[in-house]
Amino acid sequence: NMACNAEYTNCEIELTCYTEDKNINYSHDVIISYPNINADIKNEVKNYVDYINSQKDKLGEDINGDYPNATYFSISDIELLNYLNKKDKYVNNHNDIVNDIAKMKETFDYNQYDYILLPTKGGGNYFFMNDNGYLLILKNGIVYGYISNINIVESYVIYISDETDNTPEAFIKAASDKLTKGLLITNFKLEKGEKISSDEYYQEDIDQYMKGANTGEYFYKLTLNGETHDVLIVKDSTKIKNKKFYDKEYKSGITIETNNAVIPFDAQLKVTYINNYIEEYEKYLKFINVSNSQIYDIRLYSNELGKYITDFSNDSEFLIEIPISSNYNGKNLKIYYITEDGKNTEIEYTIADGIIKLKTNRLGVFAITETNSIINPNTYDNINSYIFEVLISGIFLAIITLLTVTKYKKLNN
Repeated sequence: NMACNAEYTNCEIELTCYTEDKNINYSHDVIISYPNINADIKNEVKNYVDYINSQKDKLGEDINGDYPNATYFSISDIELLNYLNKKDKYVNNHNDIVNDIAKMKETFDYNQYDYILLPTKGGGNYFFMNDNGYLLILKNGIVYGYISNINIVESYVIYISDETDNTPEAFIKAASDKLTKGLLITNFKLEKGEKISSDEYYQEDIDQYMKGANTGEYFYKLTLNGETHDVLIVKDSTKIKNKKFYDKEYKSGITIETNNAVIPFDAQLKVTYINNYIEEYEKYLKFINVSNSQIYDIRLYSNELGKYITDFSNDSEFLIEIPISSNYNGKNLKIYYITEDGKNTEIEYTIADGIIKLKTNRLGVFAITETNSIINPNTYDNINSYIFEVLISGIFLAIITLLTVTKYKKLNN
């Protein structure tokens, strides 16, 4: 039972626990505070909710699941392997897997929401598990909306190339590469299980969710992070999910893309625009000896790890796209990567349709500046060049004069 004041800011909640021999009552006064709601975000989320609820089974993934008119999303292949590997390490609730599904982020246009699935029913068989319920949509820890009848399918399926040989050994090798090369996981065991034909229910499960799939004769046993799972290895190049990270920071319009294996699936792009209202602005201008610049601090943050990601593999490469100010249209530009101690490196780039594209193996502070805004760091460079030019000109003139005088004397003699 709950009784509240008219504003719902102060409530008395009474809980009753029933046991075999007695009932226990608890009563507590609760003060409720409400967060500051961002009206723009609320309206934006409402538009997504209305659109998705109107589309239902037309969105998400085409899965013949157990819940009609649901919007289906599936976690499989490398996304599933990543989830299984971190399951007891960072994930406190298995419903957090929705934050690792690329299709989910794509559906919401990479708007950097967080998602929580509140399952109301579920189940599964051998290779497919279902969670059906409500999807909460959060921004900065605040729930701005929800979608009913969302179904998340844990598909214990690893997809491999159509060119793979039809042998268990070749299937295991191709699937193992997903773990070792795609996720840098080496502590696992993948071995041949039973024939799929050994149990009629195996085939029924496959026919319901992926009829006609090229599964081969066997299913396989994957031991990862202390647990053993029955998995299918399926030849279908069109459904292979590579470790590709993409995100967009909407305020700046900056995007980032990478195949880096160490980037957590839940990572989000964080961008700070460093302008003349921020103390560090003048510091960075001095580092690159310019009078003005468009400066961004571009980084990736993982909620699972609770920190910014700084350790990248040696072969890391990030493709970053930065919309530039109209003030820079038609100008000659230079782009610098700047370290905290002031060292800077000029970055090559291309530009088209007002978008700068650059490739880098580091994240941090990037500065875009016009070449004519560069300040000569050595005041005497131009003077020394001028003196050198005058001396050369003087020597050359003296030689010409001497030759002319000598020639004139010879003619008079």
